[in-house]
Formats: sequence, structure tokens, C-alpha cells
Amino acid sequence: MKFLPSVISSRPEAAAALIVLLLVSTQLMWPPMIGLANNGDFGRMIKWGALNYMEDGPDDIYFNWVNREFKFVANPATTRGLWLSSEVVFVKLAAVLGYWFASDQLFDLRTLGLLHILAFLLSFLILMKALAATVADTPVDADTQVRPYADLRSATTGSAGFSSLIFVPWFVLIFCDLNYTIYFHSFYTEPATLIFLLATVGSGAYLLKFKRESIAMLILFFVCGSMLIGVKTQNLIFAPAIAIFGLRLLKVNRDRRRQIVTLACVLVVVSLSLAEYALTPITLKNSSKYNAVFFGALIGASDPRRDLKDLGVSEEFSALVGTNFHQPGLPPYVKSSEFEEGYYRQVGFLKILFFYLKRPGRFLDKIQESLDRGFVPRPEYAGNFEKASGEKPGGQSRRWNFWGLFKKHYFPKSTWFFAVYLIATGGMIFMSWRRSADADQKLVWEFYFSLWMTIPIALGVPMLGDGFSDLERHMFSFNVLMDLSLLLLLGHLTAFIFGRLTKQYRARQKGGAAKSAACF
Repeated sequence: MKFLPSVISSRPEAAAALIVLLLVSTQLMWPPMIGLANNGDFGRMIKWGALNYMEDGPDDIYFNWVNREFKFVANPATTRGLWLSSEVVFVKLAAVLGYWFASDQLFDLRTLGLLHILAFLLSFLILMKALAATVADTPVDADTQVRPYADLRSATTGSAGFSSLIFVPWFVLIFCDLNYTIYFHSFYTEPATLIFLLATVGSGAYLLKFKRESIAMLILFFVCGSMLIGVKTQNLIFAPAIAIFGLRLLKVNRDRRRQIVTLACVLVVVSLSLAEYALTPITLKNSSKYNAVFFGALIGASDPRRDLKDLGVSEEFSALVGTNFHQPGLPPYVKSSEFEEGYYRQVGFLKILFFYLKRPGRFLDKIQESLDRGFVPRPEYAGNFEKASGEKPGGQSRRWNFWGLFKKHYFPKSTWFFAVYLIATGGMIFMSWRRSADADQKLVWEFYFSLWMTIPIALGVPMLGDGFSDLERHMFSFNVLMDLSLLLLLGHLTAFIFGRLTKQYRARQKGGAAKSAACF
């Protein structure tokens, strides 16, 4: 464990951690407490905490209000639910701590919120240390065309703590925004996605700082990656990037023991991914297939009967276009064995993908709709306040929501802008990889590329996997990845500019000193 770094090793890092902790805690817990109301999905997680609602009426439980208190129905330490997710770690631990140390009758949602905040803080510190390492470990005499932070390295005297401050303001602006942190006071699985994605990126980047020597950091990377994949089925999109990068590490590691550990971790990631998809409840797969077609691909179609025929199912199902699997009042035959045979067994996700590829115009239209609606990762149909707050039902909070509002109202949402941004960032990664001075620096850019290639996948999967049902939440991973790319871009650009300005300032200082010496 000697290569596993301390989480906080400098005063700047401690100050940054304190700022994030105070900001997010105040943002969520300052009266009136805010959170995210239940849309019906809480039941998947609260059973793991042996919890039930205090309220009886559906208007008090769903959509309108945040419920702060829940009642225990059993000892959460001995209770298990049916829905497997990495979020269970937080829910179970919060429920057990609340049951043992606070009350065995009532559970306060703020206990879960505090646990989420602390885990978020830890992932923030891991990520900042990793990003600071890309700045502070650059040799002073490095070629600044290839390693542009050499000037910053000399200006900061190698202090990773100071270097991390370059990224901290951008992180606070982007990831401490209410659109992300509002989930911490809820039983949705999005907090686990955010926390483990940041931790996976941070541990992976920091692993490269150690020149692949740390088995402890290697295991941490794969543990975080496995937990990220295990949040929900949609997160299987991260499995290829994690596995491919693991295989890349396997190739560059020459130590036999590290090769065995790396290979074992890659096999665990692959096995976990296959098992997760195989264990996904058939009802969830069926609802996804239903929504992907009737609440997605066929909405706005000029001839839905012909489209259904092309999909290999009965044209009579065209009456279902525009309906959602979870809405009340669906025809009874949707849940029948005949519909199971005639639709669910005939339609697969690959067939839906090829259906779109044969209709590129419609595919681009659906991508555009996803971009128009998907840059707000929290559902605005769910209220943020308790009923006792006096706010209106479904009321929305705007505490520290600058980035979210900017993305909603001003961020370019054109399909063409997204394509240009993706090509430009991909080109920057490729050129930086080609111009890198050594294999270790090339590996950093390869790691960035593995994240980059997941962005378009994260954009398309919600549409292909569940249509436009609950799109805001299903676009959560896409938003995190896009914002991570912007964090890296803005942070490195800031470091580059700061380094160049520092170099010019020092050059002027040396020039002035030389003139003064000449006068004497």
C-alpha cells in the first residue's frame, strides 16, 4: 500500500475540500431542506433500507414533495431488496447508521445525503490530485509544445496542491451545481453514477502518475469502475472503455504479478457486465423495448404501420404509438402472453439500432431532440421542497444552479455543434498523443480517449434503450461525461495560459535584472 497516496496532502487541497463540503452541505441542508421528489423509482432502493413512507396519499409521496422522514419496518442490517445496484452501498449504510445511532423508528433523508456528500468529496479529492499530477509532474525542461505545463511546473515549484487549484473553480462551478447535487437527497441511483464515475476517472489518471507501479491504485481503479458499471444496466456503456484501457495496461506492464492482477480485474469487469445484463429483470427489458419504439422511434412517423412491419411485428400495434409503458390505461393485451410473443420476442435493441441506421434523417432528428431536452440532468417534473416549506407543489430550487441554467438556456444544442465539438476534442487528443514525449504521457491521452469515445454512446443509448421516457435522468451519464470533458478542456487551457503568462513574466524579470546589472 506504500504507493496509495494520502487523500489530502496539502493546505490548498484541504481548503478546496472544505469549500466543496460547505457549499454542497449548505446548498442542500440550509432551511428549507431541498432534494428530489419520488417519481415512483424509490421503491427499488428503500426496501434495502427496510424503509417505508410516512405519508399515505399519492400526492404526498410522488412528484410534488420531498419526504424527509421515512419509517423503519425492520432492522436494515438484516433486510435485503430485490433490485441490485451500487447505490445499495449508500442506502444500506445510511439506514444502518440511522437505525443504530439515531432512531430505530424514523429515518432522516439527510443521513443519506450526508453520506453521498462525503463520498462525493472523496471522489473530488481523488480527481483533483490526479489532474494536478498532470501539471505538477511535468519536467521543467520539457518541450512545451508537447508538455505545455512546464512553465506552470516551475511557477508552482512542483506543488500538486497548488496545481489542483487550477481545476477546483471549474469543478465547483460544474459539478457542485444543483442539477447534480440535488440527487443526493433522494433514493435515485444517479448519485452512485456521479460519485463512481468521478472516482474512476481520478483513480485511473492517478494510476498513470505512478508509472503503473501501484497495485493498490490499480485495484482501486477497477473497483470504482466495477461499482460504476453496477449502478444500473445503462451504465454497461462504461464497460468497454474500462476493459480496453485495462488491456492496454496489461500490454505495457512487464511485471508478472501486475499483469496477473490486471488481467484478473479485466475479467471481473467483463463477467460483471455480462452478469448484470443477464440478471436485469425481464419486465425492465420489456418496458425498455416498448418505450424505445412506441415512445421513441415511431413518434412523429408518417407511416407507423409500415415501420412496425419493417420491425417484424403486427401493424395493429400502431395504436400504441405515443404511449409509455408505465402510463395508466394501456390496453390489457400489452401485458399478455400474446404480446410477449408477438412483440417483445421479435424486437431487440440491435434491431432498433439498425431500424434507425436505415433512416438516418429520423435518427438525426431523434438525436437533436435528445440534445434539446437532455442538457438538464434533473427532472423538473419532480419537486425539490418539503410540503412544510410552504412552496408550491413541484417547486424548483435554484441554489447554486448557474451552470445548469447556462446549459439549459445558452449552451449550443445543435447536432452539428455536438459533432464539431466531438471531432475537435478527439482531434486534440490524437494530436497530443502523437506529439507526446514518452510512453507514459501517451498513456494519459489514451485514457482520455477511452472517456471520449463513451460520450456519443451515452447520447444514443437512452433513445435506443428507452425512447424518450424519463429522458432527463437517462441522459445523466451523458451530461457527466460532457461536463468532464469541459472540465478537462477548461482546466488544461487555464493551466496553459497561466504557464505562458508566468514564462513571459519571468522573462521580463530576467531582462530587467540584466539591464540593472549592466548599469553597474
